[in-house]
Amino acid sequence: MKQGAVAEVPNRSEISPVLRQRKRLLMRAETLFAGAVTLAAFVAAVSTATLPADLVVPIVASTLLLAAALALVAGRFVQSGHEDVSCRDVAGALSLIGAFAATTIEPEQLMRLVAGH
Repeated sequence: MKQGAVAEVPNRSEISPVLRQRKRLLMRAETLFAGAVTLAAFVAAVSTATLPADLVVPIVASTLLLAAALALVAGRFVQSGHEDVSCRDVAGALSLIGAFAATTIEPEQLMRLVAGH
């Protein structure tokens, strides 16, 4: 490049297809599911290391149920094409996993949590 020459900036039409493709990849339901499960695993690992054992399962179950609610909200903003998996499918799977995790909480464990001991 010559000294004093200005770098050529690509116009918007050249950048736009790349951004659209990247946005499509990021907004896929499978990516949403993988991110939610990864988040739940991270929350489980951190909770196990830092919190009492009685709190780990309720926090992970709550995280999964919250992720399911967010998947439903995300489904309102993502255009559903002819995909195999939709955001509603992800929300349903996450809510089932969260509900199943919540059923593993023992009644005595729940009583200790409510009593604050």
